[in-house]
Amino acid sequence: MDVDEIAPGLWRWTGRRETIGRDVGCVYQEGPDGIVLIDALVPPEDGERFLRALDRDVANAGRRGVHLLTTVDRHERSSAALADRYGGAIVPRDGALPNGIAAIETGSPGEVAFWLPEHRCLVVGDATRSDRGRLVAHGASPAFATAVLMLDVERVLVSHGEPVLAGAHEALRAALA
Repeated sequence: MDVDEIAPGLWRWTGRRETIGRDVGCVYQEGPDGIVLIDALVPPEDGERFLRALDRDVANAGRRGVHLLTTVDRHERSSAALADRYGGAIVPRDGALPNGIAAIETGSPGEVAFWLPEHRCLVVGDATRSDRGRLVAHGASPAFATAVLMLDVERVLVSHGEPVLAGAHEALRAALA
């Protein structure tokens, strides 16, 4: 398990996804509406330590709540168990999203990316991956490319591969061209 603070109130962690045999990225964001967990996975290799830290964060957030989002259904991972643990809710991708987050259709069936405007961050599931820091698009539509290239993206957090924390807009432009 790796845990990295990306910016104040924005964290990314990885955990081993046994069904695919590799680590996957997950996102934690804290904002005015509470804690948002995107594509959440309790890391099987260090679940107890992870849950103790998350318990502290949730207690510190108070009554603002826990919201669980998935970029695509197969990324539900630990969302149901975490919703039960914290009395949170799994938020539909087409519903009202917390913390000013917006969903952007990727063009892949049933998949969205999440735009976190406070952090100028795009969170992507399977439609865009990172290969040694270079973004690679998989099934992203021209409409998705148009939508995300209009944003002032500073960071891209992907489920598969390393995050892009510098030059993200240019990396997106190259991947989606």
